[in-house]
Amino acid sequence: MASSEEAGLGSPKDVLSNMSPEARKDAYNKMLVALGPVFVFQESASRPIELFVPGKPTQWPALPLAKCREFSEQETNAVFYGSNHFHFVDTTMRRETSILEAFLISLTPTHARLLSHISLSFPALEAVQGRPEALGLQQDGMRSLKLLQDYCTNLKTLEFYVHQGNAFGLVEEASSNLQSLHEALLQVDAQLKAVSSLKRIVIRYYHDRLTPGVMQLMQGLGWTVLIRDKEVP
Repeated sequence: MASSEEAGLGSPKDVLSNMSPEARKDAYNKMLVALGPVFVFQESASRPIELFVPGKPTQWPALPLAKCREFSEQETNAVFYGSNHFHFVDTTMRRETSILEAFLISLTPTHARLLSHISLSFPALEAVQGRPEALGLQQDGMRSLKLLQDYCTNLKTLEFYVHQGNAFGLVEEASSNLQSLHEALLQVDAQLKAVSSLKRIVIRYYHDRLTPGVMQLMQGLGWTVLIRDKEVP
């Protein structure tokens, strides 16, 4: 029995070529853009990067990407990398940074520049050695910010998650620590300003209670603060 393509319905390449640019973009969006985040993971350093979206078949996105690229690789990549929200959050900061780096390295520079929306853990803070009252950024967090600067030059939206693995210094409100926290947040902000394309920075709290002093410091930097999905006024 003839396949649907042989019966005259046409291959994806043929179908896309007969569409107007507007209709073709709609078709790309339906096939290539997930309704929620695209979770990026890697079982181990020796394994390839994998992408997962709840509810999507295991062949997604590899199969639709291959089909659409038969017509136009440039248009396909622009929609897939530019319109999806890529989620890297892991409770282990070092592992998360390694996955982010492996993902970015696996892309061509052109593809990395298409990325517009990423979620990461907020750069973890730590007490400065010899100055327990002072806060500084852990090296893995600094490395993640540097990766964004080097690869994601058209990033528009960056979401930071605060969870059990990185909540130190971000949930307490001891008045003696607020100045130190402010200085640490300014370090993060300075690194983010180096990504000149960034339009929106979102902080999502998924651990413990956000305190007013910490919230005000973050909002003072122009960041949007959420408790899960609810914006803090």
